[in-house]
Amino acid sequence: MRDILSMPDEVFSDQLRVRSYEVARNGMVGLSTALRFCEALATDASTALGFDPSWYQRHHTAWVVREMDILLGRLPHIGEELRLATWVAEYRRVQAQRDYAIWHATTGAMVARASARWAYFDTARGQLTRISDDLLDAMQSAGHALSLRCATRQGNYPTSGVPAVFTLQAREYEVDTQQHINNCVYADWLSEAFYHAMQTRQPKVGGTNLRPRFYHIEYIHEVMAGDKLRIETQVAPRGERGVISRQVIELAESGTPVVRAYGEHLRMDP
Repeated sequence: MRDILSMPDEVFSDQLRVRSYEVARNGMVGLSTALRFCEALATDASTALGFDPSWYQRHHTAWVVREMDILLGRLPHIGEELRLATWVAEYRRVQAQRDYAIWHATTGAMVARASARWAYFDTARGQLTRISDDLLDAMQSAGHALSLRCATRQGNYPTSGVPAVFTLQAREYEVDTQQHINNCVYADWLSEAFYHAMQTRQPKVGGTNLRPRFYHIEYIHEVMAGDKLRIETQVAPRGERGVISRQVIELAESGTPVVRAYGEHLRMDP
């Protein structure tokens, strides 16, 4: 099997130092911050090829993430230097698969490996559209896709029992330039709902000292500021040190699914 951080020769690469406001109370970068690193990296990769945000605005198009798989390794602390890389692994008519790698600059240890399915969207018509030839010519597919789909996610996740329910309201400050809630914000909500579920179910699954190891997130429906949301979380033990979760975010009033997610979490050493 290829190394988890293997990548093609032609990638867009960058580096950064973890800032104090990017870590959680455990002192480490979390799921949502890792996703924000990936989002910024994809934007910078497009800009480097001449397709900056203003180009998409002029052409009334945008990339919208539909699915994200992310595998987390040794999470970094404040001040640690990271290296990042991204590339397009595959194109389809209206979609692209983009892969990401983040690792520690000094040791080479993996921070995150991710793969996202992005859809190309016509913002004027409000529907998917064929990817621009200019984009296809400049943003060549490098191949080298690496599946991160854990075997457990194929169906062996908790589906029975009464889920823990967490409610919230989407805020104006969570809206991005596409005028809806940024896709990375959902990871904040999922993490908060998972923590709530663990507090509720602790006697059954044991402990709350956990960190995410893998997440699959499927984005189904956009959310606007002011929308009231309901998050259902089911958890179950996985081995001696792990917990698996199945989560659904839905619009509280209509029950419309917004996000479906599957997570694997590992107990942290004391």
